[in-house]
Amino acid sequence: MDDFESYLFIISRMLSYDEDEDRISSEQFSLILGPNYVISFQERVGDLFETVRERLRGKKGRIRRMGADYLMYGTFDVDSYCWHVLRLWPELEMGNLRFFARVQGLPAGDEEVGKLLARVGLDTRANDRAGDYSSGMRQRLKWAFALLGDPAGLLLDEPGVTLDEGGFTLSGDLVGEAREAGRVVVVATNDSREIGYGDDRLKLG
Repeated sequence: MDDFESYLFIISRMLSYDEDEDRISSEQFSLILGPNYVISFQERVGDLFETVRERLRGKKGRIRRMGADYLMYGTFDVDSYCWHVLRLWPELEMGNLRFFARVQGLPAGDEEVGKLLARVGLDTRANDRAGDYSSGMRQRLKWAFALLGDPAGLLLDEPGVTLDEGGFTLSGDLVGEAREAGRVVVVATNDSREIGYGDDRLKLG
């Protein structure tokens, strides 16, 4: 994410399943967020944001009442990478992280993946299938996805949801580490404990 004087420029990637070829494909998409507009770009012809447009066509809903920043958030709420991977390969363990690392061109060996799993407290369950994880463990796994590649910024949606007390503390520690490292951290939440993570707050609705 790059912060220019009058707009934000965000580059991300999306995964999709090609039923005809029975394979997972990846492509880059970009967003430009201005004062009153959101512009999206895709590498290939497609309709990634049709669900967002359907919400805009409706007569009710926050997405019609809120500003461009909320609309941008809505584009990331279509389907997160982590949910795609967990849905597609519940039978895999650290293979989930390896796949997503390779999609981004990142190192995906046992050492790199093992360090991530250890950081989120899943090292002792590294060989368990993701489909056997509890909801809290899946949330920890999503944290591992978010930390892949040492990103410059984190866009988090209720990062502590479904976590027990220890997991929630871990989530807060990870946010703190990201802030100390100079990363941009954006948190969308209704949890008063997570609201305290931010220096600046924007109330929507």
